[in-house]
Amino acid sequence: MNRTYILIITIFTIIMSAVSCKDQKTYADYLKEETKAIDEFIVKNNL
Repeated sequence: MNRTYILIITIFTIIMSAVSCKDQKTYADYLKEETKAIDEFIVKNNL
């Protein structure tokens, strides 16, 4: 019975970590968004 609980918790943890890792942005994605925001700011303020 104890092994069953451990197995269920382990499988649940693996599934949840796989799902949560799927949609994470990379550092490069953040840099692209930041560059786009800076460019828009420069255009809006005529800098």
